Amino acid sequence: MKRRFIILGTIILIIVLLGIFCYSKDNIRLKLDYELINKVELAKNKKIKVNIPIDNRVKYVKSGKELIKLLKTGTGIIYMGYETCPWCRNALPVLIDSVTSNNLNEFYYVDIHDVSFSDVKDELYEVLDSYLKVKDDGEKVLAVPDVYAIKNGKIFSHHRGCVESYNNPFKKMNDEQINELRSIYNEMIKEIK
Repeated sequence: MKRRFIILGTIILIIVLLGIFCYSKDNIRLKLDYELINKVELAKNKKIKVNIPIDNRVKYVKSGKELIKLLKTGTGIIYMGYETCPWCRNALPVLIDSVTSNNLNEFYYVDIHDVSFSDVKDELYEVLDSYLKVKDDGEKVLAVPDVYAIKNGKIFSHHRGCVESYNNPFKKMNDEQINELRSIYNEMIKEIK
């Protein structure tokens, strides 16, 4: 009996280690960051459960300087959001599905609450000037979820939010809304391939 537990424990350890080596730390981090919030109330008695696949092809952008460099010289899809944003929790699984189905190697994730932009805010806002949300008082701000398709440092397309017909992030998107958002992301990905 003791021997069976040792063998079972060894098999489980090998599977876990293989999982760690097969997937990058960023893939695991994204899954954990979003799924650990599944039981957290984001509004009074309101939760949004998401399932993030382990093979999500994410690469975290870790600094404002890295984001600026990517925007000025890079190629790929950049997704800006954060795990407790109700709109982000609905949009991200659709983006991951589009990235996977279009065989894109990776997409870039910017957790706007985790990355410090203080040292590059002016430069970032200059690069993104026409894509920023304008508040009622005229101030320009980053709003999420925010997705950019860039190729060789040129922004080819941009999409903020989910879809126009979707106005309550605490209700699941219907199939039509999911397909509409997927279509938007698919077009963005095609522009950079």
